[in-house]
Amino acid sequence: MSFKLNYAFIARNRLIAILLLLMFAMIGLAPSFFKLNNIINIVSYLSTNGILSLGITLLMIARYFDLSVGSIMGLSGAISVILAKSLGPTLSNSSWNLLGDSLGLINGLIVTKFKINSFIATLGTMIIFMGITLSITNTRAVYIDSEKFRASRC
Repeated sequence: MSFKLNYAFIARNRLIAILLLLMFAMIGLAPSFFKLNNIINIVSYLSTNGILSLGITLLMIARYFDLSVGSIMGLSGAISVILAKSLGPTLSNSSWNLLGDSLGLINGLIVTKFKINSFIATLGTMIIFMGITLSITNTRAVYIDSEKFRASRC
């Protein structure tokens, strides 16, 4: 039984082939790469971007853009951390979700009701949300040193 390399199959699945190649290289270079703790770390850090990319993918399929996602996430996160000091982790996480949803709704209304191009509308709201974030945080990082808050993150 001989092994024949099928170049057409590799060409069709080149992203998977590259991913597998990188994974085997990392396993060879860093044996701790494929341990359970590291996999959990990778998945938990990538989950935020994965969830955001699902929403952005749906928008792009519908031929719309949303450039303000990062600014919405930054503003919501900053306000959540600021509120966590007085409201506690549960209410501050709820405020994070509520504010993010509200700002996304504003973007949607600007695009649909005022018929403004989604690229232009979200570019403008991105700058506005980023400015608000920089203003309320005084251009400094905001953080909360609370084990309860870290344990309750969504």
